[in-house]
Amino acid sequence: MSMISGPYTDAVVKMIMSEDRRFFDGDVLKNPKGQFGVLYQNSVWVADPKVHAISERDFDVARSQLLRFPEPYEDTFRFTEGDGNIFIPEYKASDKVFLRECGYLPASPKETLIRLEEKEGTEQHPLYPLSCKVGVWSEADALEVARILMHLYD
Repeated sequence: MSMISGPYTDAVVKMIMSEDRRFFDGDVLKNPKGQFGVLYQNSVWVADPKVHAISERDFDVARSQLLRFPEPYEDTFRFTEGDGNIFIPEYKASDKVFLRECGYLPASPKETLIRLEEKEGTEQHPLYPLSCKVGVWSEADALEVARILMHLYD
């Protein structure tokens, strides 16, 4: 079990439990249909199969789940947010090894959007918006990254 302590504990717990429903440009969401998208200026970038933006309503942002992307840190991964809140998620050793070996490295919201805009109108795999965020381009590897990240919500 990972430990959370400090003055920002409530904020971190809300973040992990997805109680804070404010979404920002560059956030990666998973809608109830299992589709991944990147929120940007009141629309969501998807690949189904072509990369394009759809409305928040069409994506069902209101019922979507926000994905969090831990950063590599020493021999594990951590979240940092706001005033330096830190949460180190508990991953299996094999999952940590996979994340490191597949090239997982979360990109900034701006870089993520640039990657999506460059491919607008082209056919890509359904996890392409997630790939733009994490830098893992193979569909099979991106699917495994999604599985590992979704573990936080079990």
